[in-house]
Amino acid sequence: MPGYMVMNCVFHDIERFVSEYAPKAAESLAANGGKVVFHSIGAKTVEGDFGSGGSFVMIEFPTLADAEAAWFSDEYQELKRLREGLADFHVLLVEGEFAPASMN
Repeated sequence: MPGYMVMNCVFHDIERFVSEYAPKAAESLAANGGKVVFHSIGAKTVEGDFGSGGSFVMIEFPTLADAEAAWFSDEYQELKRLREGLADFHVLLVEGEFAPASMN
């Protein structure tokens, strides 16, 4: 069953985030089997405390174990330091499958 890394972030310096962190992080996660299946900037919070104007990203991995390995890898832990002060994050690692159209 696929595993997913779901990230919500609220930017403090989007230009530096995009130029300094995002390309390296995407490369690292892809090298660990991740592929971006959804991303969006400018989310509007209607309930909870996620921060309006934030970004959502969903990255699919072959398994939850692969998502965990990518997140906790030494390489990615180093890359996370590049985003310090650039954005606030909420990150979930979940296992699941997309619902078939008949369930929607």
